[in-house]
Amino acid sequence: TPSISTTRAVLALMANPQASVCSFDVKAAYIHASLKQPQYVHVPFGFPGVDDIKRRHLVLRITKALYGLKQSGNLWNRHLAKTLADEFGFSRSS
Repeated sequence: TPSISTTRAVLALMANPQASVCSFDVKAAYIHASLKQPQYVHVPFGFPGVDDIKRRHLVLRITKALYGLKQSGNLWNRHLAKTLADEFGFSRSS
């Protein structure tokens, strides 16, 4: 959640008649963030090349954050902040 000072700054920038504001959605954003600890899931029904008997004894290791994991949003936020800081010189406001 942005702080009140950040919100005020954005609103002040938007008040400029020459300024344009746009928003966007990053499709599959969460998969860009890597997991810190290994996560394992059961093989889903219908997975190619795996019949029902094999499926009961196999698991998949997840290496990237996925929608539905509790930590995915936090990992994506950290990944985004690090990328913006490292590649574009942005810094977090206090």
